Amino acid sequence: MDSSEGKKTTRMAYAAHVVRIEQPLERGKVVDAIVSSAYPTDKMQAIINNHFANLAKIADGKKLDADDKEHEAEYEAMQSWRTKAKAVATDVIDNYISTH
Repeated sequence: MDSSEGKKTTRMAYAAHVVRIEQPLERGKVVDAIVSSAYPTDKMQAIINNHFANLAKIADGKKLDADDKEHEAEYEAMQSWRTKAKAVATDVIDNYISTH
């Protein structure tokens, strides 16, 4: 019997974003750098525009199709990223203040 039979391997993958922040270090700059690392301005504008278009459809009593629902998922993911960026920025600033 081969020793690899029946064994399952779990692999974890992590993504990291490295950002540069101009001095003086401020929470808003950290938030902006983190958000922009995943959502540059043009991408963010497209996601927001799609979200607004969906809101207009809903206001007109129309149903969202599969593409619209995908756009809403992108919008929710972006909002989650923004929330995470704010939490990370708070940690960064707290750590920076405690070490300086």
